[in-house]
Amino acid sequence: MFDGESYKWEVEMCLKLLRAALTDVAPDEELFASLTDEQWRKIYFASVAHGVATLVRDGWLMLDEEHFPPSQVRVTWAFDAQKTERKYAEKWKAFMSLHSFLRSNGIDYILLKGFTTAAFYPIPHHRDCGDIDIFSFQHDEIDELMMQKGIAFEESGCDEKHTLFFWEKVPVENHILISYEKRLKSREKVTDKYTNILATTKRKQYICGPKGEQVEVGAVPASILFPYNAYHIVGHYTWQTVTMRHLTDWYVMRKHVSEEGAEYPESVALYVGVMDELTEHYFEGSTKPLGTLAQKYVQSVYSVQCVPEKVDLKFYFNLPKRWRHFKQRYQKYSSLAPEDRATVWDIVGDLWHRYVLQRKD
Repeated sequence: MFDGESYKWEVEMCLKLLRAALTDVAPDEELFASLTDEQWRKIYFASVAHGVATLVRDGWLMLDEEHFPPSQVRVTWAFDAQKTERKYAEKWKAFMSLHSFLRSNGIDYILLKGFTTAAFYPIPHHRDCGDIDIFSFQHDEIDELMMQKGIAFEESGCDEKHTLFFWEKVPVENHILISYEKRLKSREKVTDKYTNILATTKRKQYICGPKGEQVEVGAVPASILFPYNAYHIVGHYTWQTVTMRHLTDWYVMRKHVSEEGAEYPESVALYVGVMDELTEHYFEGSTKPLGTLAQKYVQSVYSVQCVPEKVDLKFYFNLPKRWRHFKQRYQKYSSLAPEDRATVWDIVGDLWHRYVLQRKD
């Protein structure tokens, strides 16, 4: 459906803003001085499609105000940023409850991805977090504790890799295997090696809450962290697409975690090297030509569909006005508690997003 270059311009512009957000170096004002409203809308859609909308917003907030996106785009972007922060806070609350519960029952576990990756970002709660991923050699005990609490398990489509349950409405993956890239021929060897390393090596890391609070958790050691994420990204490349968030995650991990003593097989080192190549190119200004495999990864990033087909962009960016209209029509809105007001905004916003994405005319 896509030729690999379909969304190159908007992705490139997002990457420049991401570089600013991650390195605290203001973007080039000239690049954004003469953008049209439609171009800003395309940048917005690209940031949403790649799961980096709030991070890209952090980048353009470093521009002179006269070069900001048009007001309708700014309001929509701000709505998304607020939603990202709120969801992070909700997941943090659920995680802290789960963390206390597991520790009180003598469960030792390692936290994967999510909060451990977000902690490396300049503003942790601006990195979208999905489910909570944990790995423990006491996997069966965790499942038993959940059953005792009457918590049901869900079909995950990958039951060999993890069990899935909901804790305070947040999905939790209780991993049986540290890695399960079934498309890779070497996955059995990789999984066995990871498990053996985790049995003897641990890394402690502080993760950050939405208000700056910190909690120390067990995390994946460097000898696994980089190959684990490299394999994960290879899986996305072979099965789906590589996104800008894969690149930003890799970059911040590299900046904050020392790989001293880490040794990789040659095949793994290849993928680690490709990710280093890409992040140095986009976030550190390296002028070294990209290798063949790195270029293929870039084509995958460019191919992610950014703008829904047959959508009236002007209609989409009039939505903030329509949300206000709905809010005014909601007679009891002003008497609701703040968390209930947020729920109303989420419902209305999601309904309008769904309507726009399905709109054909």
